[in-house]
Amino acid sequence: MNEVAAYRQLLRSEFSYFVRAAFNAMHPATPYAHNWHIDALAYELGRVAAGEERRLLVNMPPRALKSFSVSVAWTAWLLGKDPAKEIMVISYGDEVAGKLARETRELIESDFYRAIFAKTRLRRSAATDLETTRSGGRYAATNGGVIIGRGSDFIILDDPQKPEDAKSRTRRESTIDWFGSTMSTRLNNPTTGAVIVVQQRLHETDLSGHLLTNGGWLQLSFPAVAVQSQKFQLSLGETYNWAAGEPLHEDRLPISLLEQKRREMGTANFEAQYQQCPVPATGNLIRPGWFRSYEEAPDVPEYSQIVQSWDLAVGATGNYCACVTALIYGNSVLILDVFREKLSFPDQKRAVIRLAKKFKANTILVEKAATGTPLIDELRDDGGGYIPSPIGITPKGSKEQRAALVSPRIEAGDIFLPAQAPWRDAFVHEVIAFPAGTHDDQVDALVQLLGWKERDAYPAGGVESFDSDAYDNLDYAFSEAKFMEDEF
Repeated sequence: MNEVAAYRQLLRSEFSYFVRAAFNAMHPATPYAHNWHIDALAYELGRVAAGEERRLLVNMPPRALKSFSVSVAWTAWLLGKDPAKEIMVISYGDEVAGKLARETRELIESDFYRAIFAKTRLRRSAATDLETTRSGGRYAATNGGVIIGRGSDFIILDDPQKPEDAKSRTRRESTIDWFGSTMSTRLNNPTTGAVIVVQQRLHETDLSGHLLTNGGWLQLSFPAVAVQSQKFQLSLGETYNWAAGEPLHEDRLPISLLEQKRREMGTANFEAQYQQCPVPATGNLIRPGWFRSYEEAPDVPEYSQIVQSWDLAVGATGNYCACVTALIYGNSVLILDVFREKLSFPDQKRAVIRLAKKFKANTILVEKAATGTPLIDELRDDGGGYIPSPIGITPKGSKEQRAALVSPRIEAGDIFLPAQAPWRDAFVHEVIAFPAGTHDDQVDALVQLLGWKERDAYPAGGVESFDSDAYDNLDYAFSEAKFMEDEF
């Protein structure tokens, strides 16, 4: 195989290489500045193409090549590999949808593309409908539009809502309702089809916020400037360690430009669209940077406790039940797990017993309200399947007052979250949105746990005798843990 043939094979097999070559072919007058986040995006898109991931949420700032990478290059690459695939791309308006469709058509019809994917040809090329000779293709639609008789193997929502529309609660809810009622029926095979949402954040209850709250989505979030240190898996088996405070793409989004954008847009809009962290209108009681991260949970040290804090709901159709499981040692609180689900009363009891056994909890906290009191009584009467008898907690003051009382502990850096956990993003989102967020069940469970910790005494070797300088030597407190030094 000569060098040209080998290069074309690389473009067919590795999307990260294809996207940069496609950009150069489509925009020869504009120098392409490659960046690691395209490789991270390519890795996750590769998993979607292989059927390993079916729900991908990508949050990226403007001018980070999200639309070209996903809605243009990736759709063309998929059709090159299999021209029978059916792809639907949805944007917030006809103009944007049409522009992305034209760019895709131009790419597929280019000499560059035909040299790589010789078997993929367009039979029909309408403004919004590209059909291949194998009856696959790419169909463009708009948010709220009626989609009749069209099914897809891949559905892509690329900025499904205009920034100005996101300020309207009615329009946000309309987008969410349309997504739930229309998109859920458009996959050719619901068990294998994939949905990708690519969006700059606009509001804490936008479509991305809705998806994160309900769970089941893999989020790939790229703020313009890193707020925490993270490791990303890249294509070709490589990884990238993104340090806190490092710009996402210095060549395209330098710090000077970002500072200018913040001044022009205002902090609230900038934090949403560029940092992917919408700020509630009422502000935050708890900020994301206050949490710290750990890589691996340690063995349970002596004089430590495994505490589970439950916030229960009435019935299985109302609010969520939430349980925060934490390892407490001295001043340090390691959140090991966050459970959140809608449960009937019998299922609540079974969940308390199951999670207590799973994490070997020695303390269980349950708020004495709604179903909490009868559940406490039942578990105490029948032994709860050999788990500790729950401690009933009577809340005092408003939710905001209770959260404000424990927020200094979070700000002090005493609360640690796992660096990687499927529940982490949704948990942090809810906590920092409080009290303006849609839900607060996870917040209530966390605040109850921290409030109990502040009030209760610990065994010898606990809070009073714990080394106050432990954060300078975390190995002293958790010899088995490997903590990330940067704040979340």
